[in-house]
Amino acid sequence: MAQKGADPNFYHLVSGMWEVQKSAAVGMRLDKAQEGKPATVLFFRKTEADPEISQEQKKIRQILGLNPDLNQFKVIYGAMAKDDTEIAILSRSMLQILSELSSYIEIPEKHVQEKRAPENLSITADIEAGVAPLLHIYSASNYPKDAFAVVKYRDTWFWIDDKDYWTKRMFSFLMYLFSLAETGGPSQVPVLTIPTG
Repeated sequence: MAQKGADPNFYHLVSGMWEVQKSAAVGMRLDKAQEGKPATVLFFRKTEADPEISQEQKKIRQILGLNPDLNQFKVIYGAMAKDDTEIAILSRSMLQILSELSSYIEIPEKHVQEKRAPENLSITADIEAGVAPLLHIYSASNYPKDAFAVVKYRDTWFWIDDKDYWTKRMFSFLMYLFSLAETGGPSQVPVLTIPTG
């Protein structure tokens, strides 16, 4: 199956959100429960003093199809917003996240030729879009010298470079997500009552 690159606007959205977030010109809050569920609201702070951040906020509104005159938008779970006052987010499962992140693994050319794995284009696409890759898993036939984490599979070593702060951060975040997924709620163990007398 061929990999499809992300919508170019996605990269603009991510970089814009990053800039606005760094300047503390965006925030989120939970409003009072409606229909039994609290409403998540994303809001933009007014930034007349910084025209670059105001421009980024405008670009974000445009990409997301949001009302340019509003500063607060309800965040909903779903594929489509009902109007220009909502931001619809359809999240992925852990399996989907891992599948997507696997596209950042360097696949040895030999493995591609043998049809063991498809060629990965995500790293190249991100770099061409001017965005740092989400993570970068290197591969080589020799054991790496400065690895944060390393594993051998078949005839190839795969590793995270110890100097790659962003990949180490993403990897650690994934481990955190897995630990959250493992804990879940308290298990419902059957209770056995034995009369004693």
